[in-house]
Amino acid sequence: MSLNKSELRMLSTPFMTIQDVADLLRVSKATVRTWIRNEELRAVKLEREFRIAKVDLKRFVEARATIASPETDNLSCSKGDNDDTQVNASQAAKNQTPQ
Repeated sequence: MSLNKSELRMLSTPFMTIQDVADLLRVSKATVRTWIRNEELRAVKLEREFRIAKVDLKRFVEARATIASPETDNLSCSKGDNDDTQVNASQAAKNQTPQ
C-alpha cells in the first residue's frame, strides 16, 4: 500500500487530528472518537479538539497487528517453530476428517 501526498504530510507532523487518523486508517471519525472514548487510542485534548501523537497511533496499530513486527517480537520461538505448529495443526485436522 502506497501513501498519497496528503498521508505523507500527515506523518511528518508530530500530532494528527481525528480526521487525519480516520483518513489514514480508512475508518470514520466516529470510530476514532470511540477508540479515544474507550481509552483504546491515547489522545491529547487541546482546547476543544483531540490530537493523536504519531507514536501513540503506531502503538495502537501494532497492538492490533495479527503478526508481531520484528522490532517488538519478544517470543523465544523461532519462525520455523511457528510454521511447524501450523503444519501440525493442519495435519491433525486432516487426520480427524472422516474418510
